[in-house]
Amino acid sequence: RYHFFLQVKRDILSGKLICTESNAAVLASYAVQSELGDFNPEEHKDGYLTGFLFIPDQSEDFEKLVTENHKQHR
Repeated sequence: RYHFFLQVKRDILSGKLICTESNAAVLASYAVQSELGDFNPEEHKDGYLTGFLFIPDQSEDFEKLVTENHKQHR
């Protein structure tokens, strides 16, 4: 499963696999949750996603969308 996840992540990032920005944000939020755990406002301050790259030409708006999705996961 992890290798499948890595392949999908690489394909989205390279543009080989096309998905909408909203779908990419949901997938990215699951990836963030698996790496950082549930959203914690004390730990996850503004800009906590800066080191992550999920889609080509990733914007701050996209990172905000990922954060909003991440907040919903438990």
